[in-house]
Amino acid sequence: MNPTGFIQGCGYDGCRTFARQAGYRWVACASTGNTSASMAAYAARGGMRSLVLVPDGKISWSKLSQALDYGALTCQLRTDFDGCLRLLQELVRRAPVYQLNSINPFRWKARKLSRSN
Repeated sequence: MNPTGFIQGCGYDGCRTFARQAGYRWVACASTGNTSASMAAYAARGGMRSLVLVPDGKISWSKLSQALDYGALTCQLRTDFDGCLRLLQELVRRAPVYQLNSINPFRWKARKLSRSN
């Protein structure tokens, strides 16, 4: 039931559903691996576009390739994860993009519910 096999996927379906109901067409995350693949997979499944910000050289090709396979627009930035996250937070303040990182409360609620079933 989880196309990427990563635990992060358990919460992204609920987040994506909320984002779509709220009228967003784009979801985005800062990532160094599994988050990007899970977010991109669930965005694609829901007919949404996805953006992934990754620190240059700090993500394995196998993890990045999954995000690319699911159609994510990926940007490798000359910064660390925290720099990517800061830029993402600025982006979501200025553009109609929904942030799907670990700070998203819908992600953790959906993950908790999936573990109880």
